[in-house]
Amino acid sequence: MNLVDRINKHGGNLSNTEKYCLDNIINNESMVKVTIQQLADSLNVSTTTIFRMVKKLEYKSFNDFKDDLLLNKTLTLENSLIPDEDDEIINNLSRQYLQTLQLMKSVDFDPIVKNIKESKNVLICAMGMTHYIARVLEIKIKLNGINSRHFSDPWFMKLEANSMGEGDMLIILSKTGETKEIIEVANIAKLNKCKILFIGEVGKSTIKEMSDYFIPVANTENIGLDLDTRLQIHVATNYLMKKIYK
Repeated sequence: MNLVDRINKHGGNLSNTEKYCLDNIINNESMVKVTIQQLADSLNVSTTTIFRMVKKLEYKSFNDFKDDLLLNKTLTLENSLIPDEDDEIINNLSRQYLQTLQLMKSVDFDPIVKNIKESKNVLICAMGMTHYIARVLEIKIKLNGINSRHFSDPWFMKLEANSMGEGDMLIILSKTGETKEIIEVANIAKLNKCKILFIGEVGKSTIKEMSDYFIPVANTENIGLDLDTRLQIHVATNYLMKKIYK
């Protein structure tokens, strides 16, 4: 059930204060970037009020609510900006690209960029199709004078993660965030007090929950021989590097 359906079903159960909070959150784009405490301070309400609103809409957590809000905003953007053309391929690519750009608007890139620039070592982990994007990202980070290594083999990933510690950073590129081998690497990095950045599709995932930072991209599907080339992850890494270049 999406955000609109939840509001239609449960909106009548919200108190006036909870409705005030929901209206402000939906109509203010910057609200998707803030924590529950920052949101409460901005609206002059308690965090309990916001949490109660989220529960009445049948979300498990405030972050689940924010994820659904982000997805709703990208779909709204999609309907308003995609031209009415006959070329279905162009329409689909444009739709996904615009969704990714809109999702990245919710991200505070400043702490991510700061941590990458100040890291002693940056380990980039990716497997399958995403491996090629990780290789390009490794080169770009190195060109900025930052020590960076990339592995697609799980054994080398774990070996490198074991040698890392506080002051190092792990960047994970993964479509779903559910790859078993990379989850194991993330666990090692977390135990060693490394910062973790995950770049992957919007929604729930194990690696997202483990990460300090998350850059979401649009969801794509593999249909028959039309294999997803991870273009949206490539868009996100390019955007991140332009932030680092500044």
